[in-house]
Amino acid sequence: MSPQPPRRVGVVIGLGLSLVATGCTNTTTRDRVEPTFIMVSVLDGEVGSAEAPLPFSSEPTTRRMRVELLDIQQQPWTMTGDLTVEIKPGNLTVSPWVPIDGSTLEADVTFKNGFGPTRVWFSDLGDKDIDSGRKASFATGVSEPIWFTIPTLSELNRTDDHETNQLAQQFTEVRCLDREVRVTTVGTDGFWVTDMADPEGSYNSMFIYTFNRPDEDSAETGKRGIYVGRRLTLLTGSNQEYLATTQLSFPTYEVSDEAEITMPDPALLPSAACGDNDALEGFEGGLVRVEDATVPTSFKSGTEEYDDYLAYGQWPITLSTGCTLYVESGAVPEYTPRGGDALGLVQGTLSEVWGKWIIQPRDATDLNLTPSGPPGRLSRLPARPKSP
Repeated sequence: MSPQPPRRVGVVIGLGLSLVATGCTNTTTRDRVEPTFIMVSVLDGEVGSAEAPLPFSSEPTTRRMRVELLDIQQQPWTMTGDLTVEIKPGNLTVSPWVPIDGSTLEADVTFKNGFGPTRVWFSDLGDKDIDSGRKASFATGVSEPIWFTIPTLSELNRTDDHETNQLAQQFTEVRCLDREVRVTTVGTDGFWVTDMADPEGSYNSMFIYTFNRPDEDSAETGKRGIYVGRRLTLLTGSNQEYLATTQLSFPTYEVSDEAEITMPDPALLPSAACGDNDALEGFEGGLVRVEDATVPTSFKSGTEEYDDYLAYGQWPITLSTGCTLYVESGAVPEYTPRGGDALGLVQGTLSEVWGKWIIQPRDATDLNLTPSGPPGRLSRLPARPKSP
């Protein structure tokens, strides 16, 4: 691709100050620290557009950048030292320190996970060697936007490390407008969503942390609330890994006007996935089920697992493969697990706590607590909430 003509883009953060003592005969001037302006442009490489963005990619991509330093008079400013480079939004994959000797610089910047309008920032924050003696001007310049598509849930979550995701610790937007991002479960402090445009187990689910129970329909404002089966058209938030489970906090979301749908049955966890953190990661945040669950006979008072149950409300189940998962008891406090109970079906939302995989039932039916299930545990089954 032929080089594109550079566009000058500059933002000033730090400027020198001139102090004038009004009414006095003496004028005191503080030496200005230059440069005042940093002009940044993309020299080579695709930039896309708002109408035709480049694909989101977790693979590194490189752009050739041009940087020009200017003083307060917008004249070239020569400097020997270091600049810092950042990508917003996205992840830099090279050193953030870029040496410069002169007034201009051309450098390759390699990054990944850019989405929406992504910009390259160069700043004078001081040298890498803090003992260099050079004062920083704190000037900053940004490039024109490089346009990427918004990531889907699968693109965001898919990673080789099951304890993180592509945009951990960053503000994140999830692609919803042309997708099937549906609410699967509503809890007391958030809700879970799944992108049904992707297949089961493809990293396509996530927990949305709202601190309190999500909003219901509002007759006063007309705003549609969060109910199982409804589709989201907008979802943004602060991307966090809480105890190795991905979640969005401080979310902003919009609900489609279309009617909610009946959600499909929870995905059957493949037997080969049990015990494989990377395989289970693909199902994290989604509704799953196992059909051969038994409370192990070793689960009894005085054991470490029983103590954990008393402390955290989580108890073990073993599958026919010998694999162990855990069940959260919060939604079904009426049931007291006993070693040897053959539950058979267990289903709910899958989450991780540092390699410990936990199924969170929605209600008693998710534990097969029916007349054909373990006897004498419940007198009646609570109904699942439905939208009005």
